[in-house]
Amino acid sequence: MGNAECRQNTGRICSEDDSPALSFDENFPNYNETTINRGTIVSPKPQLKFHSICGTNIVLLRDGRVAKRRESFCKGLAFSNRPIGIGEIVCIRLCEVGNNWSGVMRFGVTNVDPASFRDIELPKLFACPDLTSKGGYWAKSLAERFSVQGLILHFFINDSGEMHYGVNGVHKGLFLSGINVNSPLWTIVDIYGNSVAVEFVGMNFFLFLLFFNEGD
Repeated sequence: MGNAECRQNTGRICSEDDSPALSFDENFPNYNETTINRGTIVSPKPQLKFHSICGTNIVLLRDGRVAKRRESFCKGLAFSNRPIGIGEIVCIRLCEVGNNWSGVMRFGVTNVDPASFRDIELPKLFACPDLTSKGGYWAKSLAERFSVQGLILHFFINDSGEMHYGVNGVHKGLFLSGINVNSPLWTIVDIYGNSVAVEFVGMNFFLFLLFFNEGD
């Protein structure tokens, strides 16, 4: 087909029991005014999943919501299956983190439609520096101290082209800037190093964690 299409698998991976309770500070966008991984109230979108175009070591699970690197430490590029909206909160759970390799997950966004990749290109690429050295890509590594199994990473892009991020519901600050918001933006996740599997969580799961935390 001329594309690096990921294999689908229905195998079970990760337990929700691994995920921490969340606590939200005043910098986190109001979760009542947005839908996690589903666009915004003003502009709702389908549940985020991973694109069928991905690295050769990636297998997709749970109907495309989980991306897992099968072997090695690289060739783990994955993309969202649709552009994300401005102000949409993207939430990714680190389902599986290993200790066989060094290095951590990289994430960001791109204006380049993943469908444009050919199988002779994608398997050879890393998010950093292969993609970020080109125009239309913005990504960098998650801090190693946050590479913990069960951690919830969230991020969103504002209309000024800034990406803000946080972990377990706590805002950590500006992550990327200078993003072109005048063209569609797809999420990039490079499942690299000790990161093994990640998941786009659903709204119900996210709010369950919030409710659990507030009840303490």
